[in-house]
Amino acid sequence: MIKIKQTLNELEDKLKEQFELLKILVESYDSGNTVVAKSIATSIRVLLHDTKNSKSLFGQLGLKNKNFLDTSISNQDGNLSSFHGLMGISVGNEKSKYIPWLDGYPPIIFNFVPFDEYWNRIIFVDKNKNSFSRKDIILNIADQDGGAHVDPDIDEKFKNLARENSLGWIGNLNGISYDLEGAELAATRQIAHEILRSSLPDYPKKKMNTNGIAAVFSNIVLVAGEGANLIKNTFIKNKIPKVGRNEKCPCGSDLKYKKCHGK
Repeated sequence: MIKIKQTLNELEDKLKEQFELLKILVESYDSGNTVVAKSIATSIRVLLHDTKNSKSLFGQLGLKNKNFLDTSISNQDGNLSSFHGLMGISVGNEKSKYIPWLDGYPPIIFNFVPFDEYWNRIIFVDKNKNSFSRKDIILNIADQDGGAHVDPDIDEKFKNLARENSLGWIGNLNGISYDLEGAELAATRQIAHEILRSSLPDYPKKKMNTNGIAAVFSNIVLVAGEGANLIKNTFIKNKIPKVGRNEKCPCGSDLKYKKCHGK
């Protein structure tokens, strides 16, 4: 088989295609089709993951040198049970579920970090003290659990997270208890949001989807719903300094904050 090198213009066109694909997939997720998170994970793998035999689009285009939006809350204080850094848990008259908070975590916080820090940051710690990074979640979904492949063998820790509720959160509706499912899917949705916001300055901020939900908790802290404003400053303090509107955006775009992620 003869292979020829793709041109820069061709690679940039492929990048635009992946961004358009991500936009379509996240809209589908937000309308209730959470299973598309598996396809989201595959698209993210195409964009970000390098191996000996394949190169990511970001790597080929030199885009890993920029900073990435990190919306994960900190686990600096530790938790009595488990930790989930990219989502909340809904409470209301329907079954509880994991809710990606998009740009909706109060107070509105963000940080821009180098790729390696972003990709390898811990976003889950389960009740057995097993930890998972963004990379772990995306590659397990894409490579083993139905994104691009369904492998005959699957990582045991990931299986416990995705299928055995190793985070340990239990819901109760009308006296019936049930395991909360889909943490890995909700995290994947949030990662896609981070990548789109990091890469496309015109990509709009999005509110957490709280329609029909009485409240949203994150690691036992109320972050949305009635009473949320009373405690919104109790969980994260001084994560990053305030950025002036005329200062350079911390994402590394070299634009003023007001013309980039401060819109």
